[in-house]
This record gives sequence, structure tokens and C-alpha cells, in this order.
Amino acid sequence: AQVGRVPDAVAVVVDGVGVSYAELEVRANRLAHFLIGQGVGAESVVGLALPRGVDMIVGILGVWKADLGGVEGGGGVSAGGGAVLTLTTEEVLEGLPAGRGRLEGLPAGRGRLVAVDDAVMAMRLAAVPDSAPGVSVVDPASLAYVMYTSGSTGRPKGVAVTHGGLVNYARWAAQ
Repeated sequence: AQVGRVPDAVAVVVDGVGVSYAELEVRANRLAHFLIGQGVGAESVVGLALPRGVDMIVGILGVWKADLGGVEGGGGVSAGGGAVLTLTTEEVLEGLPAGRGRLEGLPAGRGRLVAVDDAVMAMRLAAVPDSAPGVSVVDPASLAYVMYTSGSTGRPKGVAVTHGGLVNYARWAAQ
């Protein structure tokens, strides 16, 4: 809605640099189209190993757009399954143990690590549409995201949040 109302207004500021709603929308849409092309759809788990900043906001929005506009059918992964892929940066990727193929704390899976700031990735994103993917009907009981915590035992534990629960939280927070 903000993109339509005030596209040139600043949506996010990181290190003194502002990013407009329109630019954020384009970047999230392109990421969503890329993710859909990688098989991400309803209830797919996409890991985010991104530092706080614009890339993290784009990642969150892009994953949600891919989930809402994406692939129909039973290709999704439940909250207990592994990530289809994990979005990260070159810097974070360098710090990961070689050959692990996954991030500490996330469930094992066959997911790939994708550096969003890689030059080849930038070319791939530039080649996909910047329009929003079509939105399908969202089941309030379907998975919106999984937050991993250390848990009381120190062992990572995933907490699944549904779209309905997220809407309830957002309404409460707005009040």
C-alpha cells in the first residue's frame, strides 16, 4: 500500500543511506521471482542468514511474496523440515564451516546457500521481472515463518508461526 501511496518516500535507512518504498518493492519482487524459480512456494522454508539491514528486509519480503504468489501443490516443506535454500551474504558465507551445506541451528536438509550480494546473483535478479508475483489465497493456518531459538536446553528449536497468528500479532502491535 505504501508503494502505491508514497513510492519515493524512504522505507528503510541503513548506515545513513535511505531506500525508497519503490526500490524495496522492486528488489523484493525480483527476489520472489527468483525464489519461485528455485521451487519456493507455499510453506517452503527459506533460511535467512543475513546481517541486519536492507538485504534482510528484502529477504523477508521476497520470501513472503514467493510464498503467497508461488507454487501450488505439495512441494512445500513443513516447519520440521530442512530449508529449501538459505539466503546469506558473501561475508557470512565465508564464515561457515566448509562442506556443511547448512547453517548451525537449522534443521538438516538439502538446501543450498545463496549469497544475495554475489555478482552472478545480481545478474540473475536483474533478469527476472520486477513486478509482484500473483497472490494466491492464503490459508490462515498455513506457515508464515519459523523462528529458531536456542531453547531452554541450548539445543535449537523451531517455533512455527501461522499467517493467522502473524495477522493477529500485527493487529495487536498496531493498537
